[in-house]
Order: sequence, then structure tokens, then C-alpha cells
Amino acid sequence: MSVEINLPQELVRGSFGCLEAIISTAEASGTSQELADVLVQFAVHHSIMEPLFQWLVQQEIDKTVFYSSVFREDCFAIQVLNTLLYSEKGTLFLKKLLTPIVQKATEIWKKEKRTLQLAGNIPTRIYDANLTDALLIVDNFLVNFSFTTYTCPIPLRQAFAIIQSTIESRFRDEITAELPPIGLDLIFFKFICPAIISAQKFIPKVRPEIQPSLITVSKLLNDLALNNSSRWNPRVGEFMNEKHPLLRSLFFTLIDHEAIKMAEENIQVETPIMSPVCRDKSADRVRQYMTNQFENQISDSAYEISAKFGVRKCEQFMKKLEHENWESHKKYRDISTFKLKIQDEAVCMKGYILIRAPINFVLKCYLDFGQKIARTQRNFIKEPTENFKLERCISKLPFPMTNRDAVVSTWSIRSSDPDRAFFVSEDGSQFFPPQKGLIRSKVHLSGTMAQSDKDGNTMMVKIAHADINGSVPRYFVDLINMEQTRGWKDFKKQVEKSWKKEIRASQNSGYDSVESTSTCDSG
Repeated sequence: MSVEINLPQELVRGSFGCLEAIISTAEASGTSQELADVLVQFAVHHSIMEPLFQWLVQQEIDKTVFYSSVFREDCFAIQVLNTLLYSEKGTLFLKKLLTPIVQKATEIWKKEKRTLQLAGNIPTRIYDANLTDALLIVDNFLVNFSFTTYTCPIPLRQAFAIIQSTIESRFRDEITAELPPIGLDLIFFKFICPAIISAQKFIPKVRPEIQPSLITVSKLLNDLALNNSSRWNPRVGEFMNEKHPLLRSLFFTLIDHEAIKMAEENIQVETPIMSPVCRDKSADRVRQYMTNQFENQISDSAYEISAKFGVRKCEQFMKKLEHENWESHKKYRDISTFKLKIQDEAVCMKGYILIRAPINFVLKCYLDFGQKIARTQRNFIKEPTENFKLERCISKLPFPMTNRDAVVSTWSIRSSDPDRAFFVSEDGSQFFPPQKGLIRSKVHLSGTMAQSDKDGNTMMVKIAHADINGSVPRYFVDLINMEQTRGWKDFKKQVEKSWKKEIRASQNSGYDSVESTSTCDSG
């Protein structure tokens, strides 16, 4: 039976979990930027922009394992940030930043017919002149940025403050004084530098001749934000060493909580209260988007996320498998285990298990008994489909520790070329509220990949990655990691034992093929 979701009402209540399936479906259908535009208008009109963006950023960072890869790919939170930046006020802010750059580059072109190009075969005299003028423009930009910081739209300042504080909380052990703030990198890499290159979108009648100058200034500013002078000469290195601390200081002024709060109070004095008509129109626009794009999908089917989304989860799983931050842990016969170089993660193991049996037999055993977890009771929250299931797992921990529960979404994908199968899981807490008397654990991207090898055996690659949360002794964390490895060894042993029994039974009964009649013995 279909369960209708009143999305505007849920959002105003702060129940953002219902958005996850909607965002996933929008990304699969190519309408995610439209959804971002609709949500931003609604959130601003209903004064929920800050908590909504906090939720979006937390969702994205929870999926990110390594500090170096935070927001390196486009995601829905970045699309929302795009909408904020390219709003009317955001565009005005960009125009204030870009105008002096365009004016100076145009002035140099008009006077000397010279662009600030630094690449290629350029005479030393011209190169030095170009570099001097480019650094002067960057220096002037910093002065201009210091004056325009307070005119930056408050939703943008809040957004970057949320990004920076959430990243600092999640990766506090990896952040050093030498690393540039991710929020600062994001402002320049995603927004200011692309806007400089596309200045004609914000400023009328930009001369096409100054495009090389804009590109040079954009590159210098991007590297200044990163404090990366590796591709420049020593003169640029000295300039960046001197100016990067100033840029960092300006960024932290931009996102300072007290400064934002003061700016909000000033705006509330100057700005009339939002008309109820505007709020109603923004809610209508949300409903219209849902009607146009999803029709009846905002129901039970919202939980059964599209196959395309499952494929994307498999791609993310493969990237996580191949990441360089795994370090070798232990090796056994046909099994190699690895641990992730992260401090505050409780359960975090990867294993390669060679199972001497065909993939179809291994998968049947895996579905029959290979997903059992010690001391854990598993229940389906919704009826599973062929490709998707949503489960609640309750784990009984020894006294005096509190029992845990977790909600897990799992996608199943099978491919024929190469012959392999995926069972990829991730946290699904948005679909089931925390329960009294239990601490909610969080499952990061985890799962299993099984693939046939040239000898007809099966290589299984597994990742187990979760935060237990709450107070748990270190020895118990180590015990869980040990249980992961023991479970993998037991599964291999049981499957190979069952496969040998099948071979013997087939030989005794005279069958040529055992795979078609294979059954599993869970031992």
C-alpha cells in the first residue's frame, strides 16, 4: 500500500531523512540541480536553510573515507551551494569581487596590447612584466576581498562555516596547521576561480582579448588558496608564503560564528518578515517538482532505490577497495587482510578470500548463511526485492555495554562480463528512527564482491566499516575486527567443505555436472 509523504511538511519539521531516496532518484534521472533550486527557495522562505545544509553536508562527509577526497567530486550538497552562490545576492557578491580584476586586465590590454599570459615561449622581459601585473591583481583582490567579506550573503557564509566545522569534526586527527582549510579550497576551486574565467556571465562587455589574463589570475588564486607554488618560480613562492596566511585569516573571518550572527541581526532589523504568500508559493513549487519528476514514486517505492543508484554504489565500493590508505594486516592461506589508516573508526577491515569453488555455488552459500553476524539479530524493515533490501540489525553486547542497533541498506548487482557479483551496504538510519535503550551504530560503505578467476575458483573481496558509537573499550573493538577475519575463514571453510561433498555426491550418482544441483551445508 502506498504511503504518501507530505514533503514540505516533513522539511519544515526538520525530517530531512525522507530526502535521501528523492535525491538519489533525481541524480539518476538528471534533475538534481532542479531539485537543488527548488529546495533552496523553499528552505530560505521557511528559515530552514542552515539545518538542511548541515544535514546534506553530514550525509556527504559520512560517505567520505579520506580527508584528501572530501568534496573532490560533485555531489548534491555542492549543487545546493551552487544555487546559493548564483542567487541574485550571490551573483552581486561575485560581481564585486570580479570587477576590479576585469578592469585592471582590460586597462593593461588597452594601453599595451598585452595579456598576462605566463605559459609558452615568452621573452623574459614580457614574462616578468606579466607576472608583476598578475601578482598585483591578486594582491588587490585580497584587499577587495577583505572589504567585501561582510557583504557575502549570510546563507553562503553559513554554508561554508558548516562545511568547515563538519570536516574539522570528522577528520580532526588528519588536519594539520600546514593543510589549507577545505572550505577555503572549495570557495576558490569550485566558485571564485571558475567565475573569473567566465567573467562575462557576471559583467557585461568583457573583452575576449583579456581571457588569457583571467586564466592566469584564476590559476594564481587557486594555488594561493592551496598554498601550492610548485608549478611557479621562486618569486611566486615567496608571494604565496607571504599572502596565504592573510587569505586564511579572511576565510575564517568570513565563517566566524559571531560575525555571522551579528550580520543576521542587522539584516533582521532592515528586512521585512517573509510574506506567507512567498512561503506558500515555495511549498507549491516543491509539490509541483515532485509531481512532475516522480509522480507516484514518493511512497514505499522511494525506499527501493533505482538500479542505476545501485551501480553507482558498486563504483564507489570499487574506489574504496583500491584506495592507497589500506595497510597490510595479516596473511593466512588464501586470505589477506588489511586495515584502514584511520584513528577513530571502530570496525574497519578489508579482506581478500580465495574460495576454491565456482562462483554460483559460493553465491548460493553466501545468501544462505554467509551474511550472518555473531550476536546479531536481523529483521527486514520492508519486504526485500531482488536488488535491494533494508534491514535493522540488533547486536547484543556484553554487560555493562549498551546494546547497539543499525539500519542497513544493501544493493545487489550481478554482471556477466566479468562474471562477478556485488552486495554493497550503507547506513539507512533515515528510514527507521533510533529506539530507546539502544545506541545507533553507523555503517559506512561496506560490502562484498565475488568474482570468478581463470581456474574456476572465486575471489571474494570484503569491506567491513562501521562506527559502533558510544563508549566501547578498545579491546572490544579489536575483538570485533578479529571476528571479521574469523568469520571470513569460517565461511571459506564451510563453502569448500560443502563443495567437496557436492563433488563426491555427483561422482557417486554419475552426474557430470554438479553446479546445477548444488546445495549448501552451513556446517
